[in-house]
Amino acid sequence: MSAAIPPTEVPLPDRDDVQSWATNARVSIVPLKGAEDYDEWYISIEMQARILGLSKHFSGETPHSDDTDKYHAVLTSIVWQSLSQRMQRNLTHAGWNSSLPITRMMNFIKVDCGFEADIAIIELLARFSESNRSNFSTTRAWLDHHQDLWARINKIEPISEKVWISQTVQAVKDAFPQVHSSWRIK
Repeated sequence: MSAAIPPTEVPLPDRDDVQSWATNARVSIVPLKGAEDYDEWYISIEMQARILGLSKHFSGETPHSDDTDKYHAVLTSIVWQSLSQRMQRNLTHAGWNSSLPITRMMNFIKVDCGFEADIAIIELLARFSESNRSNFSTTRAWLDHHQDLWARINKIEPISEKVWISQTVQAVKDAFPQVHSSWRIK
């Protein structure tokens, strides 16, 4: 066990056990980097809980109790090992410990990541509109960048394609005024 894991009253499976569960189930646990990959990380953890038959423990439908400690310990271990050392430190400094329910742990993580769907969308839209054609080697790379940002936005919350089209047209206007002018003439 790593020294970063907080003291626990519940024995947690070691890292090899968790990795073998994930390998046998053919689901990889996505390491959490921050708000930008929170959704993907959360889904990978949720899928692992389902594979292990622990989805009701993960969602909180089965409350944390002495009888369910071992199941919560498994989930806690899976989640804990997917976090960076920085996030592990932040959780322990915020008062989290492994005897708390998994739902509380997930809330701590969400807050620590700074994940707020509305804020994440606003930040991605800002990056979308601020991307400048001159920052990319080719027009294709620039359009691929826009498409990637749009896909990330839609992973958080589906938004009308009209927004993507209007943002792209505005970006074309800024980067290629002659192309934009020819569109307006037709």
